[in-house]
Amino acid sequence: MAGGDCPAQVCPEAVISGPLDVLFFLRLEGVRGDGQALWEQPELAGAGHCFLARSAAADVEALVPPHMDRERFLRLQPAPGTAVSQHDPHQLQRDIERHLCPVVEAGLAGREEPFQPETVYGRLDTEVREGRNLRFAYDEVIDAGVRGEGSDRLKVGRLDLAMVADSVLGTGGMTLFAAVSGVVHSAQARRHGKVVDWGMTISQDELLPATRRALLHRIAVAQAEGRAPSLVAAVVRDGRAVWHGSRTSMEGHAPDENVQYRIGSITKTFTAVLVLRQRDEGLLDLGDPLEKHLPGTDAGEATVAELLAHTSGLAAESPAPWWERTSGSLRPELSDVLGEQPFLHPSGRRFHYSNPGYTLLGALVEKLRGAPWEEVLRREVIEPLGLKRTSTRPQAPHAGGWAVHPWADVMLPEPIEDLGRMAPAGQLWSTTDDLARFAVLLAGGDDRVLSAESVREMRTPAAPPEAADVVEGAAYGLGMQIQYRDGRLLVGHGGSLPGFLASLTISVEDDVAAVVLANCTSGPLVSLVAADLVRIVAEAEPRIPESWRPMPEVDAEVLELAGQWYWGTHPFALRLTSDGLVSLEPLSGKGRRSRFRPNGDGTWTGLEGYYASELLKAVRRPDGALDHLDLGSFVFTRQPYDEGAAVPGGVDPDGWRGSSSF
Repeated sequence: MAGGDCPAQVCPEAVISGPLDVLFFLRLEGVRGDGQALWEQPELAGAGHCFLARSAAADVEALVPPHMDRERFLRLQPAPGTAVSQHDPHQLQRDIERHLCPVVEAGLAGREEPFQPETVYGRLDTEVREGRNLRFAYDEVIDAGVRGEGSDRLKVGRLDLAMVADSVLGTGGMTLFAAVSGVVHSAQARRHGKVVDWGMTISQDELLPATRRALLHRIAVAQAEGRAPSLVAAVVRDGRAVWHGSRTSMEGHAPDENVQYRIGSITKTFTAVLVLRQRDEGLLDLGDPLEKHLPGTDAGEATVAELLAHTSGLAAESPAPWWERTSGSLRPELSDVLGEQPFLHPSGRRFHYSNPGYTLLGALVEKLRGAPWEEVLRREVIEPLGLKRTSTRPQAPHAGGWAVHPWADVMLPEPIEDLGRMAPAGQLWSTTDDLARFAVLLAGGDDRVLSAESVREMRTPAAPPEAADVVEGAAYGLGMQIQYRDGRLLVGHGGSLPGFLASLTISVEDDVAAVVLANCTSGPLVSLVAADLVRIVAEAEPRIPESWRPMPEVDAEVLELAGQWYWGTHPFALRLTSDGLVSLEPLSGKGRRSRFRPNGDGTWTGLEGYYASELLKAVRRPDGALDHLDLGSFVFTRQPYDEGAAVPGGVDPDGWRGSSSF
């Protein structure tokens, strides 16, 4: 490791929780070749940097390195439950990007051939891929490559070993590195019998170094070309954050995943979750007119679903002055938000994005819960999901909002206003780490907050698209934007307020999500950046499918339905799947298809597409033999227009014929 570079990413004063016992990182400018252990050198304090972390439960004295003075080691330890760096954490964050791959360079005294680190790499790689806890003895790693050579004392000229581990801080909050630099004395280590258990497991789902570099490159280009004061991003895979990155114009002040940015209209998705929760509890129906639950608004004819999908016909913005740059105290009542002419279009006829519409949804939540929107959101979403850095008002550390001059490299601070009544449409502040957790909810549901079925409903198009939207592959669900881009279906939401840009983008099929936040009024196209981050991961490291497993049991009468069927002359295949569903799809691969769930009475209900909620049933003859399938009155037979089946309109008794019969 060249002088000045340290492979560590740290956050000063970060709270350590979970099983992590000790993380000890030591880098020295020089390496002595006389066999003296580096940590015994008196110039340690001036020559190196230390990063240590431990939990309150750690038995630190039991982990004193055999080559290090006990008192010196204990003096270097941080307080329980904290992480401390004597090095600039932002410099360390930059350094990590240049040292993602561990480097082992060692020379073995008494050997004609130099020690080859590949053996060590292979062993560590196996440990990582199998997800086992890493245990590091002071002689174990080196001896893995040279054991059996009869060397009682192994003198290593230089050893830099980085072990990359999933963080125990929340759900993959940051990457921790353990590194030891110095002279390894294997015999002495064996005599001491010291084995350090780092108490952490490296996830086999960690991103590859090349993928991480591609992600960093993408956000670096976005920040540079978009001229953003700062830009932070995160990638989520398999239900947790697997990468965080940032770029900044301020040297030494790079933000991390815990710095708040304003997220604008991503707030709408939070509000939509609250409304769907009330629907699931039976407090309202999506088809209910607003007037039923919130009378006297002058917008009562719009339904709850229309407000969620921006098809209510309400105006896009509230009356002047510009609500995003003025205090919400100027609009204390709903009538101030709606104005004298709330509707610009007939309800339900077209998609027309409406910020006042989500103000009404926030008021609806308050009315049915009997508490302020902010309080309900905190109690029902923020706290259950552990979004500790999501709030309606900025909490340090947070980014400041800036306007960047379009024709000069200068900046102007933007005002930060409390939106008041408009808060449910765009008030929230959050972090990439918190939004990564929120993305997990939107991808798969969480029974503490919202079921997977209801989240799936949010991701389903609910608004008639404009012609331009059809061309662009864009649609809108219930509080979620939907986009078809680069052959991939993306869902999520974007956001902007003066001084801030935000995007949360999810590919459910790839099980990858991305969050991108910037503190500028305009510049980087964060929705495109987020989509690119998803694409980079999905293409570089495709999702590994679940192992195929057979059905635990099968009903013989249901199994009889499997196989080829014909709707008229169109061939279809019906399959039974291990999840208990049946699927019906055209053999051509194109056309109407659906999965069907069993109803317990010999019928099935369609789950998607043309056949959503349609009933599928098997029709049998008086003797019990299978005759045909009935799907919403359409008849599917085993042969094209099977003359032995009850085909509506009958089948010509002369059957199929060639041209000579015409």
